[in-house]
Amino acid sequence: MPTVSVIVPMFNAVATVEPTLNSVFSTGWSELQVIVVDDGSRDSSLVLVETYLRRHPERNILLLTHPNRQNRGASASRNLGVEHATGKYVAFLDADDLYRPNRFASSVRLLEEQPHVSAVFGTFLYEITGEGDSHQVRDISSDLVTAVEQQVLIPADEEDFLSQLLRGKAGLHTSTITIRKDAFINAGGFPDFRYGEDHALWLKIFSTCAVERIDDAPVSIYRIHQDSLCSKGEQSPEFIFGPVHSLIDAAKWLSHRPEAKAALARIRTRIPGKLFHQFPKIRHSNKDAKRYMRNMMWKAACVCPKILLDRRFYSVLLRLTFG
Repeated sequence: MPTVSVIVPMFNAVATVEPTLNSVFSTGWSELQVIVVDDGSRDSSLVLVETYLRRHPERNILLLTHPNRQNRGASASRNLGVEHATGKYVAFLDADDLYRPNRFASSVRLLEEQPHVSAVFGTFLYEITGEGDSHQVRDISSDLVTAVEQQVLIPADEEDFLSQLLRGKAGLHTSTITIRKDAFINAGGFPDFRYGEDHALWLKIFSTCAVERIDDAPVSIYRIHQDSLCSKGEQSPEFIFGPVHSLIDAAKWLSHRPEAKAALARIRTRIPGKLFHQFPKIRHSNKDAKRYMRNMMWKAACVCPKILLDRRFYSVLLRLTFG
């Protein structure tokens, strides 16, 4: 039986999925299951992985597709993978990212030694690929993307991880998380929206479970390129309001859990600022974008009623409606 099941959602990843799979097995972790979920790829990704399976029959790889080979998105693909996972722990890796050889050594040991801990995450590297062969690798411990040498990771005893996550300072990427399967299921899995779905799940986990971070060598490489989902979505309302959507989704889920009252209050406090901060990005956009923000404002009001006492709510609403 595998200790860890790695879920790899795949969409049109013919150029990257084989190095991704190789990186998983380069960890040397013997008790490993890999579940590749094809998300309706229109290129030859599926054929490539089928060939890969035939070349490596010794590797524990399961290939899944959605009914009728539909494109359901990363959330549905990851959730489907977890449904078929047989490992005690689950981890995630997009089909264009990479694990580093040290990916599981510390995280699994910590989970085994500390049964009260539900999830462990580590640091990661950015690989930013431009046109041609130009690329650069940056360390997440250097202020995400912008700074190069200034350390920003904050010890948990100075500021808890939920606060760090809310401020974008936890240094978290989904490829670095190892989580107990039962904790993932209890949190409801990834919510079914396109951007910010991973952040929404981690807000729920960080609010209700014990979480630890390993601050030693980065455990994965997040590859950013012109064809990546985030690069393609940067101008869409769904992308712009992804962080707001994640806060609203987490707040709605936590509102049914009295034991998470304090965490819910902290998340609610973040919603107004995050919401109104996005207004300048769409104020000159088309009607659909403005309608999207109006809908997001009313969703925010449902989980954060105090926002209706904020003058900005009505000022922005008027501008969206008549501006």
